[in-house]
Amino acid sequence: MSQSINLRALRWAYEEADLKLGARAVLMSFALHANEKGYTYPSVEFIADRWGMDRKTVRRQIEVLLVRRKIYHTKKRCGSTGQVKVYRLPKITYGSGGKCTRFESDPSGDRAWHKRSISGRIPPE
Repeated sequence: MSQSINLRALRWAYEEADLKLGARAVLMSFALHANEKGYTYPSVEFIADRWGMDRKTVRRQIEVLLVRRKIYHTKKRCGSTGQVKVYRLPKITYGSGGKCTRFESDPSGDRAWHKRSISGRIPPE
């Protein structure tokens, strides 16, 4: 079973400039693994392994994110042993059903008129 990436959550986490690097890395991990309703549950060990951090550092950064209201407790747990805490991202990351709008810098809309063919000519409309 594959899970699609919540691009809206990932983009939001990437743009959180008011966080230090460690907190941003942890937030990016949560956003990368968030579902379409904002629920996310990567384990502390998983985040620590991916970012090369100590588990204590990851736990401290999670506390920073909780205090700054970047993530919320859900009081749910999952995993094979039921020890992985489930968090939820703010509503801004899933308010429209988790669908991300097109990036503002993308002028193409739904068509790819801006792409050139191999010959270098612009295709007619």
